[in-house]
Amino acid sequence: GILTAEQSPYYLADNVVIPYGKTLTIKPGARIRGGKLSVGGTLSAIGTASNAILFNDVDIVANSAANSST
Repeated sequence: GILTAEQSPYYLADNVVIPYGKTLTIKPGARIRGGKLSVGGTLSAIGTASNAILFNDVDIVANSAANSST
């Protein structure tokens, strides 16, 4: 999936999992609030100096369970 600045802010409902083999792309200027991102796949979040990505009260963790292909 793709999160954009235009649709911000995004409120995470509890725990959001990025499973193995999947990518979540966060575009410059996006704002993400609350919850937890469990990353088993790929998280691509590259902002710029003038258009930063803002994470407020978000826990981002590597999730080995989400890495399992079984």
